Amino acid sequence: MKRKSRSVKDRPSEERDERLLETIVEDSCKAAAMAEDDWLALSQFPLAPLAIPVPVGGEYRVTQAGVNAAHKLTEKVWKKQRGYRKTIDRKAFDRLSFRAIGQSIHAGFAQLFEELGDAAGSVELDQAFYSKLAVDYKQNLDMFAEEVRLDVDQHIPCTMFHEDQKVPAFSVGPVEFLPRANWIERFIREGSIRDLVNQVERRERTIDDVSREALKKDGGRTARNALAALRFLDGFACVGTIRAAGHEPTHSHRKMSTIVGIAIDAVGLLFHVSQARRFTRAGRAYLIAEHRLATTVDDGRFIHGWSTHMPGFGSEPGAIAKGIQEERSFLDAAGQILKAFMANSQIDGLRYLVEAWVNALYWFGEARREVSGFMRVVKYGCSIDVLSGAGGKIKEIISFAEAGLVSGKTDDAQDVKLSVAQAVKMVYQKGRNKLAHGESPGVLENFTEQQMIGDLLLASLFYVVTLELGEILADDACRKSEIRKEHAFRLLKERLRNQD
Repeated sequence: MKRKSRSVKDRPSEERDERLLETIVEDSCKAAAMAEDDWLALSQFPLAPLAIPVPVGGEYRVTQAGVNAAHKLTEKVWKKQRGYRKTIDRKAFDRLSFRAIGQSIHAGFAQLFEELGDAAGSVELDQAFYSKLAVDYKQNLDMFAEEVRLDVDQHIPCTMFHEDQKVPAFSVGPVEFLPRANWIERFIREGSIRDLVNQVERRERTIDDVSREALKKDGGRTARNALAALRFLDGFACVGTIRAAGHEPTHSHRKMSTIVGIAIDAVGLLFHVSQARRFTRAGRAYLIAEHRLATTVDDGRFIHGWSTHMPGFGSEPGAIAKGIQEERSFLDAAGQILKAFMANSQIDGLRYLVEAWVNALYWFGEARREVSGFMRVVKYGCSIDVLSGAGGKIKEIISFAEAGLVSGKTDDAQDVKLSVAQAVKMVYQKGRNKLAHGESPGVLENFTEQQMIGDLLLASLFYVVTLELGEILADDACRKSEIRKEHAFRLLKERLRNQD
């Protein structure tokens, strides 16, 4: 028997906030009349009973129907309010919403009982009560949201260069990269904690010494804080620090970690893929060690192996620091784009270019770190499609790439004996498209040439696009202009074509 699908007109309309709150209140009254054991038995998870919390302490018992209504109300607000989605982690928002529901019901009943006095026992809750409850819920939710939205400096440990390179602190827009010692001096403000951390840094004490001291009942606070800082720093050479304004901490860390990773990928554009691949995006994610074991078929001998993906790379002393300084204009342009991305409400019509640059750079960084050859080619293809704004149209991708690269600026392209158009077709049309759509085998194939072409093509294109987009954003008139998406990419392409 076939199920008849509903048309859009046949679908029930979205439940109103007042109706959902009414369901929660009525369900709470029902659950309150139940024996405690019967109520607890309703929950699938004994340690998480079905309840709506009340901030002043306590809870309103509900059944699954009340919980479902609370989740529906929470989901409605989450979808409608972009400000919440941008600044608060989803799980944290769910908790705030449930608290706001509980607080609103608690305050609503308190006011009602105060107004009715002795007649409260015979009251019937009318539409006006639930309408006010809906208004109070949104006000309480806003209040709770503001309490968790904090201004903080998020710190992401990372290693781009070996410590012996002595690369000084530098910034890429909103992200400041501080060598380990500089970070300790600036951000561990309490002298006693900083002194203890520095003793371990100078190897005058061990981290085990600090751990033992942290276990003491008296005087252990300094050691506990020092231990937290040392474990945070772990073996990383520097810390990427970025200011997060008005964000809930969990969401703040995830979002700012991504921004720091994009800034690292921007720095990576200055280096060859063999070096840049050893960059880490968020520190810990790419400290990968692997023990390998095989046994021979004939006599069962063990064959041992071991590999590691260590971050950071070295060079002759001072060379990397000098290179960073020489490319200051490029890093400034990348920083300008990242600043605009974090304040996208202020870039209006150019937001498409900024978002494309950020998303494409993310794909590019992921391609460089990818272990699988065929997935690396796919990600290079995604990167150039996003950066060009072509929406998968190969002619548009080629046109954009040629605007930036067929100007005599990328002499390295001659090394691969390909035109820009041929390189784009190899990476996107014959590479990304055929692999992603299953038209070509991929998992065990060798893609050395496509990877080399893809990295050279994207790194060269990103370099010129970054400088040009940085100039566009520095132009106040351009930045504030109202411009459609296709016109924004056309503007960028024309400027690339007419670059000096």
